[in-house]
Amino acid sequence: MHRHAIAIFSTCLLICACADEPSGKDSGETESEGESGDGDGDGDGDGDGEPGDGDGDDPECAAMDAASGPDPCVTPIGWAWDGATCVEILCSCEGADCGGLFETEDACQAAYVECFEGTVCNELGAQACMAHESCAALTASPVSSSNGSSCVAEPEFVGCDDIEDCDQALTWGCDAQDQSHLFPNGCMPDDFTPCDGPGNLPDCS
Repeated sequence: MHRHAIAIFSTCLLICACADEPSGKDSGETESEGESGDGDGDGDGDGDGEPGDGDGDDPECAAMDAASGPDPCVTPIGWAWDGATCVEILCSCEGADCGGLFETEDACQAAYVECFEGTVCNELGAQACMAHESCAALTASPVSSSNGSSCVAEPEFVGCDDIEDCDQALTWGCDAQDQSHLFPNGCMPDDFTPCDGPGNLPDCS
C-alpha cells in the first residue's frame, strides 16, 4: 500500500511537469516573433530618412520630363531642368512637361535655385542670383561713347558672386573687351579686372 502510493505520487509529478513545459512548436513561434515585421522602424520603410526607407529624393528637384526631339537643328524653343542644371531644348520637345518650358535659362535657374549643389553663384543669371540667399548680384555702369563724347550709362547686371564684404568706394573695372564699367563698390565678377577709368563723366540720362 505504501509503495503503491509512492508510485502514484511520482506519476503525478511527471505528468504535471510535462504539462508545464511549452511545446517546441510554441517556443519556436515565440522566438520568431519580434525578429522581423515588428514595426520598429529598422529598415521597413518607416520614412525615418535612413538608407533603404523608400523616402526618395526631394521631389521639388526632380528632373522635368522634357528633352530635345530628334530633329537636326539648333533653333532654341525653351529651357528645362534635367535634375542637376538647366538645359536648352532645341527645335522640338518630347515629354510630358514640354508645356512648362522656361523662356530663358535665367528663369529656369530661378525656379530651381535651391536645387543646385555646392557654390554656383558665378553660373547664375540675374533673376536666379537675386533669389539665391548665398549669392550677390553685381551691377556696374558701362561707359557709353557717341559723337566723340562719353557718359556713364544706367547700372546693369554684370555677374553673380558669393556674398562678401567689399570696399565701399566707386571702383573702375574693365571686362574682357577692355570696356570700362563703374562699380558702386570694390566687388566685381572674376572676368572683370580693376582698371584706370576715364575719370569723372556725366550720366547718360
